[in-house]
Amino acid sequence: MPSEFDHLRRCASLSALQTAVYEMCAPFGAVVQLDVLCAVQVGRQQALCFLRMGSMEQERMAQESLHLRSFGDRLVLVLDIDHPWQDEGLTPASRAMAP
Repeated sequence: MPSEFDHLRRCASLSALQTAVYEMCAPFGAVVQLDVLCAVQVGRQQALCFLRMGSMEQERMAQESLHLRSFGDRLVLVLDIDHPWQDEGLTPASRAMAP
């Protein structure tokens, strides 16, 4: 995974990750929808970030510049989280956000 995502993997909480994704995408336009799902696989925690930008052109620019993948009509970023999140009292299966 590109090193430009290291700061995202080190986020201490779900809310910190959400803020960091908004900031990372800001140069390309507004993130109008962000869903962050948490998954645990073989003892490691992952965050799956699904996002939509304000326009298709903004999404194209973000995808090219940040090397994001497309999943249906959204951009997706899969991160291995460096340490377990302890915030918000949520279990991994219930961690989802949409602003």
